Parts: sequence; C-alpha cells; structure tokens
Amino acid sequence: MTTGELPRISIKSVVRASDSQIGINTKIITKEVVTLSALASNVTTQIIPFFKTNKKWFTFDNDKGIFILTKEAPQEAIDSYKEFYKDNKG
Repeated sequence: MTTGELPRISIKSVVRASDSQIGINTKIITKEVVTLSALASNVTTQIIPFFKTNKKWFTFDNDKGIFILTKEAPQEAIDSYKEFYKDNKG
C-alpha cells in the first residue's frame, strides 16, 4: 500500500442453496469494502510549520540535522521557525 492509498478489505460471502429452494446453485459473492475502522486506523495528522510552506524560506543543513531559514523568510516564518524548534528540542 502506498502513502495516501486507502486500505481495501475483501469480504467473501458464500450463499448456498439447493436448486429446489431458490432455483440456483452455490453463488460466491465478493465485495470490496472500505470500512470506517480501516480508514481511521490509517489517518494521521501532520501539521506543517508555516516556515516550511515555502521552499524559498528554508534549507536543510545535513551536517547539523536542522532546518535553516533563508534571508527571504518573512517575520511570520521566523516566528514559526522559533516555535518549531522550541517545541522540538529533541
């Protein structure tokens, strides 16, 4: 399953009846169903900090393992960056 793809659950129902009861032989019915519980188990919430909404405002320093703001970042992005690292001190 890829990211963003909904899980599919196959439900196989077997209905057996004699010819005299309903005039048909064994039927196999297959339905694909996406249940609410399956959806709920795969839902994640990811909040993207404001400074990461524009690629011109940040870079990633691989040596330090942190994001670095560029000179193009507006004050709102700077505030978001400070809040992000305040909350994610690791």
